[in-house]
Amino acid sequence: LEYWGPINTDFSNSFLAVAKDFLGRSSLGKVDQKKVFTAFIELIQNISEYYELAFKNDSCPDDSYLNLKYREGRVEVRAANKLKAKDVEQLTKLFDEIFNLSHSDLDLARAKAIVKGKSLGLIMIRRMKNAYFNYSIQQIGEDNWLLFDLRIAA
Repeated sequence: LEYWGPINTDFSNSFLAVAKDFLGRSSLGKVDQKKVFTAFIELIQNISEYYELAFKNDSCPDDSYLNLKYREGRVEVRAANKLKAKDVEQLTKLFDEIFNLSHSDLDLARAKAIVKGKSLGLIMIRRMKNAYFNYSIQQIGEDNWLLFDLRIAA
């Protein structure tokens, strides 16, 4: 399941319905389907929410990327979206903080986020068992891109 194009709230709701059907047709068990679908929701929501905030006075960028694959007992999710240059430093700092936490520190960060009412999405994905999850921010041409790579052994 692959998509290049603009991502906003209306689109994400439709795409999530297709993704849920796609996962339901796989040989994944119900628990693994739910785990993958929850992570996929988080990644799509991150893109659509960022676009709605960062580009609220501009049109949403036309090129974002989503890819959901299931093969040989493994699920792969890739997501990419453009970033405004002014956001790169702040987002790099935020993601470095989350992605450099040990597993025991992730539990503490989760508890702190719950108390403060903050989002648990990326922390939750990082805590998944049998999963590889990473990010990068790259400049490609004149554009800055945020890329997420999630692989889950089912």
